[in-house]
Amino acid sequence: MKQDNFCNLKFIVKNLLMIVTMFTVVACSSSPEQSSPKSKHQNTQTNERFSAVKTTPSHSAQASQRSLISSNIRQALEVYESSGNKAEISALLQNVDPQDFFSIEQDLSLAKLYLYLQLTDNADIIISRLKQGALPTKHQIPLWLISAQLDAQKGEHLNSVRTLFRLSQLYGQHLSFSDKALSNQLIWQNLLLLSPSSLTPFQSDFGEEVDSWIQLAQLIEGFSAAPARFSKQIENWAIRHGQYSQSNTIPEQVLQLSRVETFKPQNIAIVLPFTNDKLKKQSLAIRDGLLAGLNFNQSVRVSLLDSHKLTLSEIEQQITELQIDFIIGPLLKTKIEEFNQSEVLANIAQLNLNTIDTEKRKANKFYFALSPEDEIEQAVDYFVSRKIEHPAVIYADNSLGRRLSSQFSELWQESTNKQLENIAFQSQSKLGEAVKELLDVGLSAKRIKQINRLLGAKIKSEERSRTDIDAIYVIANSQQTRLIKPFFDVNVS
Repeated sequence: MKQDNFCNLKFIVKNLLMIVTMFTVVACSSSPEQSSPKSKHQNTQTNERFSAVKTTPSHSAQASQRSLISSNIRQALEVYESSGNKAEISALLQNVDPQDFFSIEQDLSLAKLYLYLQLTDNADIIISRLKQGALPTKHQIPLWLISAQLDAQKGEHLNSVRTLFRLSQLYGQHLSFSDKALSNQLIWQNLLLLSPSSLTPFQSDFGEEVDSWIQLAQLIEGFSAAPARFSKQIENWAIRHGQYSQSNTIPEQVLQLSRVETFKPQNIAIVLPFTNDKLKKQSLAIRDGLLAGLNFNQSVRVSLLDSHKLTLSEIEQQITELQIDFIIGPLLKTKIEEFNQSEVLANIAQLNLNTIDTEKRKANKFYFALSPEDEIEQAVDYFVSRKIEHPAVIYADNSLGRRLSSQFSELWQESTNKQLENIAFQSQSKLGEAVKELLDVGLSAKRIKQINRLLGAKIKSEERSRTDIDAIYVIANSQQTRLIKPFFDVNVS
């Protein structure tokens, strides 16, 4: 019995020793985990100190990079003012971001450089940013001058003129001589590209000085084609606006025009291929138009010479005998080049009715092309200048119509990077259908039919045309053109 108790006691002691041992092992194994938070905190502090040491050079690098960019802007401005080398300026500004903020002076310089490089989007970013703040007067003047140049470069001539007039009204007393000269130059460049009617509101919005500008621009528009009257009108303007005429920098070409003496030829020769089977009809039309437009009196004599039948030497002989002092013609390019080689005709003023390569042209000779292709080029230029965005072409489906329509499309694509919409008509009886198709009137009629069918009753309706087309160019003969106009009147909503 005692022995059994002893065995039990031995067993209990053994178990207690095992339990103590387990606690000891657990305690020993737990001690590192208890110390780990402290160790982690220490490591974090160390990492933060290490990170701080690492970022210091980065800030220094950014400051160095910004200093380099500022230096590049200054150098680019120096190149602009000295040689104006665009390639060198562009290279210096290669790493400049227009979205970055610089000092006001640097922003203005950068905008001026971007304008010089015709990077209007970059210049616009900077000017828009500067306009958001209230700048001192010394910065307002260059800001609005650059803004006016930016508008002019974007083709927004009316906005440019308005900005310049406002600048003169608010800061006229603070403008330096060079600022005033630049402002005047910009006003002229933009005024002469605007119609007189668009300038009328400015006469009441701005002062008397602006009114003098507008009146002078209207004189140029109305009298520049009549040099004798134009010179007198300029003198009258200077008398009426004497207090401003001295300060306004009138363009040199305007002053030259006012000093031009009217050329009044006494003996005129019209040289055209009257007997050429292909060009006879055109030659007679030109002859009739010229004779109808000439202001005849007893001192003016007109002679008709056939460039198809007569040789160059025969034409030279007749022009010498008739004492011709002004020649209208010839019509063909080959004849123009032939006339340019003549020593007899070299000193006689001449209006050629076609164009030739620039390097082959001669002094005292003028070129006025009458070919349809030249008219297409003029039409595209006119549409672009008038900010026409969605023109359409309707043309006769023949070889000439297809050729001219294709040329119009190509030139429009080159000028605007936009596709041109065009439609052909095969005969006069198909004109109405072509106009309706171009204006999408047929689609409107279909929608009306669908609505009537869905509602089961006829409702009051009216066909509507599309409204996105802002110009129509017609390639057709005179009879077809007269018929097209009524179709547009009927179908345009």
